[in-house]
This record gives sequence, C-alpha cells and structure tokens, in this order.
Amino acid sequence: ERIGLVLEEDCIVQVIEIWPEMIGETQLNVQVGSHATPDGAVTWSPPRSFDPAADEKVDVRVTGRYIAVRFTGAHEAQWALSGFALRYEVRGKS
Repeated sequence: ERIGLVLEEDCIVQVIEIWPEMIGETQLNVQVGSHATPDGAVTWSPPRSFDPAADEKVDVRVTGRYIAVRFTGAHEAQWALSGFALRYEVRGKS
C-alpha cells in the first residue's frame, strides 16, 4: 500500500490505468484511492482483479489531488510486486 502520491504538483488528476509489475501466478486485488489532504482519509475504489497470466493492466477511474494504491493477494500465495506504472490525466489546478 502506498498513499499520498502527488502525480502533478498543485493539480487534480484522474488515474485511468494501473500497470502492476509483479512476479507470481496468483491473482491480486488492486485498489486505487484518493484523498484531499496529505493526512486525510483515503476513499478507496472497489477492488479490481488482476491476473498476471491474462492481464497487463487494470482500468480504474479515480480522481483526486493525492493518490493511493493498494495491492492484496491470497496469504498462502507466493508473489512479489517490483513496481507499478499509472496512466493519468490532469483534470484541473488545486
């Protein structure tokens, strides 16, 4: 989980896609969230399934000034996340 990501300084952004970079054969749940202030509560999107054997990306629609990302998988599964890329658009100045 990572919170407080600033993708564009002093801007509101809309995250459109997330591209997980992982190893493992288990499905992950991916959530993207946003918050208005650095210490504010995160509003999370519903979990979206990511299958590394079949998927390259996860489509999302989350808008905010600060962005959060969460990856969860089955406790018994072996997997590792080495990073992720986000595709986003600037929606306005904050």
